[in-house]
Amino acid sequence: MFRFSDYEFEPETGYLTRLNDAETQQPVLLRNKVANLLTYFLQHPNELIAKETLLTHLWQHGDYRESALTQSIRELRLALNDDAKSPRYIKTIPQRGYQWICPITREVNQAESKHSEQPTEKNTQTENTLNKPLRLWLAVGVLLLAGLILAVGIWQPNIGNVANQSEQQNQVTSRLRVMVLPFINDTQQPSMAWLEHGLSDMLAVDLKRSQRVDVISPSEAHLSLLKNELPWPAMPVQIRNLLDKLGANVAIFASVRMHQQKQVIDFQAIYSDGRIKQGSLSYNELASHIEVISQQILAMINAHKQNTKKARPDISAMAIAQGMQALQTTGAAEAIKYFQAANTISQTNWASAYLARSYVAVGKWSQARAEFSKIEQSDLKYDLLLNAFIAYWQAIIATRQGSSDQHALIEKSIHASINSQDPQLIAESYRLKASLAWQAMKWQQHDDLLKKAAKLTDEYTELAATADSLFYLGQPNNVGLEKSPYNDLAKNKERLTKALSFYQTLGNLEKIAATQLAIAQNYYFDQEKRETALQNALARFTELNLPYELAMAELYAGFYHMQLHQGQLAEQYFKQAKQGFEKLDAKSALPWADFYIAFSYLDQGLDQSGQGRHGQNPEMLKRAINAFQTLLPNTQSDVIKASSYVFVAWAYTDLHQFDKAKHALKLALTHSSDPALTLTNEYARYSLMYIYLLQDQAQKVLEIEKRPWRTRLQAVYVAKAYAALAQFNKAANTLNELKEVMPEYFTTQDNDQLEAYRRQNRAGSTMLEQTLPKAHSVYCETDWSIDISKHAS
Repeated sequence: MFRFSDYEFEPETGYLTRLNDAETQQPVLLRNKVANLLTYFLQHPNELIAKETLLTHLWQHGDYRESALTQSIRELRLALNDDAKSPRYIKTIPQRGYQWICPITREVNQAESKHSEQPTEKNTQTENTLNKPLRLWLAVGVLLLAGLILAVGIWQPNIGNVANQSEQQNQVTSRLRVMVLPFINDTQQPSMAWLEHGLSDMLAVDLKRSQRVDVISPSEAHLSLLKNELPWPAMPVQIRNLLDKLGANVAIFASVRMHQQKQVIDFQAIYSDGRIKQGSLSYNELASHIEVISQQILAMINAHKQNTKKARPDISAMAIAQGMQALQTTGAAEAIKYFQAANTISQTNWASAYLARSYVAVGKWSQARAEFSKIEQSDLKYDLLLNAFIAYWQAIIATRQGSSDQHALIEKSIHASINSQDPQLIAESYRLKASLAWQAMKWQQHDDLLKKAAKLTDEYTELAATADSLFYLGQPNNVGLEKSPYNDLAKNKERLTKALSFYQTLGNLEKIAATQLAIAQNYYFDQEKRETALQNALARFTELNLPYELAMAELYAGFYHMQLHQGQLAEQYFKQAKQGFEKLDAKSALPWADFYIAFSYLDQGLDQSGQGRHGQNPEMLKRAINAFQTLLPNTQSDVIKASSYVFVAWAYTDLHQFDKAKHALKLALTHSSDPALTLTNEYARYSLMYIYLLQDQAQKVLEIEKRPWRTRLQAVYVAKAYAALAQFNKAANTLNELKEVMPEYFTTQDNDQLEAYRRQNRAGSTMLEQTLPKAHSVYCETDWSIDISKHAS
């Protein structure tokens, strides 16, 4: 045991305890790599330790060693409340390495002195050993669904081992890296598919909870098989090659079959050095005895301490496994009945937690909170995964409801997930924080958090998590008129295509729907594919009974039809979305629903005859103005305010009430002064230019244009202003620059006007007004797409 500053650390268990308040001591279980890192630092105090030294001693060869070290340093600093800029414990020496700088003392207790003794090994005798070789040659292409995105386990901690230790290994290590391959359903019974989908993940989680091994989950293994283009089922030599690439020691390869009306699991431990061990277990219900299976496998690979207590079968486990499968396939509404059944059979914390998580999905947020409250706080101290799981889903509820404590709950989720050592939960918590950064238009923070989450999932190469990385990085959400400068839609198209493929491999219907919605939002896909994806997303969210996701999809469906200037249809979608948000009490989304409903009125009222659509509808313009003016006093969002003032100005301009329009635009400029609202600010500026041109005040246009233009309409209006002042050379130069900088948005009309300026064809004010494109003609996302970096001075 080490003691330093306010902390006590037990290398054998990995527990770090803060000692400043004896009544509130709460040991934190460090992730294995983090615990090993801290142990190494404590064994080498005050020494300058090079990065390569740490990698050599603590990491096996692999593709992600350096990123793993960096992440472990971050986690350790977070656990110690250490600041890299003003370190108390770990000092970074730039370009050289790290140094432990805090004085330490070491106390050796009896348990630790015994830790160095190597255990005696005996032959393994399983409860029902069949010693039958696994059937390795099954049909290639069996669809093996991976575990939940937040597969953090649903069983009580291991409490015993019913098997003796296995035959002597050549070398005994304190921690093994174990890869659990997806199980093969060899029962020939479709009704037993839940074994294939749930049992391998249950085993992986139970092995992980044992704290004796590092586990590569079945979904991680599945992705690795795909990446390396290996067939499934794979031959042992192929599995050994995969182990070598992942820096793992042993793979657990198993199939499930029926024998004399019992479920039989035949398993092999395939070692990277060529050894193979095998065994079988037979029960009426394998899921109910997952702890026994886990302990048997731990004993077989020599990673389990002898324990004379017998593990109790969990008779609710099959219902829980069926619920987990339902969450990925038929949806949360179907999963609820399984988790309720599990709780009826045997009340467990994890059944309650997953039941609450399912309630969140179907919009029963009060019931979710009530279910979470049934779990004793004292239990969370000893089950860090459960604590992190609950913290994450409570943060989800808070963000959807727009609660005042949503920021605090997200930070709690991040802290709890780091303590839980679960990279998927850590990544999901970072993504949740990123969503708030997006709403606040903190584009850099949003991008950094997504990349931080992606880096975690890259390190663990887990299929569902990798798909999530691609999905979140590829999601092209908008905030009002704004777009993130980091949102590369062309690259996002590739990411979303891959994400959809992964989710289809996983069979995760909810994520398939979410990805289809993201595809609908990305105009680098062709319109037919976008519309099909949108309709599929709406149908699937309805089928899965996911009301929040459905309302968000309906909100975008309305926006999509606004792009096509189908305001009446858009209005219907927006109002459906608002009804959904009201039923859920999703306060954070309601202002946006009101904003878009007013926008749909505007679309139906504006004169669009110049584009071959309907003419002006004054009544709808007045309705739009009233709707925006009702919304404005009730929102604190500068995004909504600035966009609303721009749209109110468009309505007044179309009604030729120019003074009111200019007043609204000046308010829009005031509320869009934040650099994050650059695009909205540009809208307000060129809308003001348009009015001045209509009023024959060309000089005022040039006074507004004190910095370079950034949108097509600004360039067109500036050119018109120069032409009105008979400065045709400058007018032609402006349009020619538009042609060079934004060729994809340079129209035939723009080219005709350019040639006219070159010929010095003077256009009178009447002709100018007739040919001038209206400021409101561009609320189509292709016109919103600008590249500021190319044109910034």
